[in-house]
Amino acid sequence: MANSGRLPSRQKVYVYYGSASGRAEEAAFDLWRELKACKYHTVQFSGPQALDAAPFEEVFDGKERKTVVFIVSTTGQGDCPENMAMFWRKLKGLVARGGVDDGRHKPDCAVFGLGDSKYKYYNVVSRRLYGMLKHLGCSMVHRLGCGDDQHDFGYEQEFDPWVGELLGVDPTRPSRKRQPLEKTLYKVRSCSESTVGQQDDHRHSHATVLWRKCLTPSRAEKEAIHLMRFFMPAWAGWHYKPGDVCKVWPVVDTSVVKAFVEGTLGRNLTDAVVVEPRFASRELGRRMPCSQAIQLGELFSKYLDITAIPGRYFFSVMGELADEALRKCKDSKIYEEMELLRDKLVEFGSRTPDGKNKRYEYCEAEQMSYADVLWDFRHVSVPLE
Repeated sequence: MANSGRLPSRQKVYVYYGSASGRAEEAAFDLWRELKACKYHTVQFSGPQALDAAPFEEVFDGKERKTVVFIVSTTGQGDCPENMAMFWRKLKGLVARGGVDDGRHKPDCAVFGLGDSKYKYYNVVSRRLYGMLKHLGCSMVHRLGCGDDQHDFGYEQEFDPWVGELLGVDPTRPSRKRQPLEKTLYKVRSCSESTVGQQDDHRHSHATVLWRKCLTPSRAEKEAIHLMRFFMPAWAGWHYKPGDVCKVWPVVDTSVVKAFVEGTLGRNLTDAVVVEPRFASRELGRRMPCSQAIQLGELFSKYLDITAIPGRYFFSVMGELADEALRKCKDSKIYEEMELLRDKLVEFGSRTPDGKNKRYEYCEAEQMSYADVLWDFRHVSVPLE
């Protein structure tokens, strides 16, 4: 396939992200899948990497011509995400020292930013990154893209056309051939309940929220700040002093987890599984929810958020699974129902304006969670992976 986009077709392509909430990471994986579908030379076989997970020199080693695409978000106060802070410091240091040796290859670069235009520092990290890369002499192969959470379609409103121009494709074209499902990045296998070990909770303790008060006005344009009071049992053995920082991790409501595991998955809360990376990768290991066998009840209450709102790619995968089930279906009555489900999922998973509108009406406007969607489409057999 001949590539007609802005990326040099014969160069290796690297995708890196800096993400605070997970949106930039999601966008980076979306781009990575499109790169593979368009036959670009992607070398990160297990997916994009967080900027701090890769050696800084990997970007600016100057040994070969390469293309580097950055997908970065900006926090509400204009800071870079935590998982690119080290890269950010080193990059500013490189700029201060005068840049890369002129005799070495400088990477071709593209930058897409995720931000929220209601904040003062809208997309400031991506703008500064774009400027510093230009200052270092990198060839910017594409315009700066700036996604805005204020749009009904979020960052995708700008991201889809930006990717289309970058790769020389029209991702919104309805007739575009769907790609086969990628192998999952993790393997999930069932195991005996007796193999479940005690998770390493020595740095954590359960607490009860006694009350919560919002300190900012309800119409404030800035991020809401809450004051919370916790009840911490004395036996937890925690001692605090002024200036200490408490990180709060929510737990999904037990009734929601029970309904999902038993009602939707048809499993027991005590069923045990082992989650393992499919590829040898430090990044995949870092994102592992746990390091040993774990019960489904604990997995879905502490580590996997089934109350979050699913994105486009989730529906795309569901559509492919429904299509596989449809090809195996022998019952004519069930076939008609499955065909309707498949068509709806494919529409929700498309990048077309109509598909985005339908997905927004069904999912975003109604605040439908992963658990809700999987229940609505429970006739589509979805493996744990």
